[in-house]
Amino acid sequence: MRREEHMLGEVFSYRFAGPEPDHALLVMHGIASHGGIYDNFGAYYAAQGAEVWCMDAPGHGRSCISQRPGQWTFEQWSTRPLPTATT
Repeated sequence: MRREEHMLGEVFSYRFAGPEPDHALLVMHGIASHGGIYDNFGAYYAAQGAEVWCMDAPGHGRSCISQRPGQWTFEQWSTRPLPTATT
């Protein structure tokens, strides 16, 4: 399964999708992690018919654009995934 890399605003995401996905999953990691740890999960569920987005939350991984790693607010954590979820 091919993994694509996307930058949506300041949110970096990995996308996995089979040939004809019929539903979507948005994966949010926990504190002190990043979206790249879900490769096996993304590939498995994409093969089952899902379009899977695994994102780096604000202040984590490759979503550290306008702020230092580990520096984020709860509002950023809860609102920045929206562009990914609505793509």
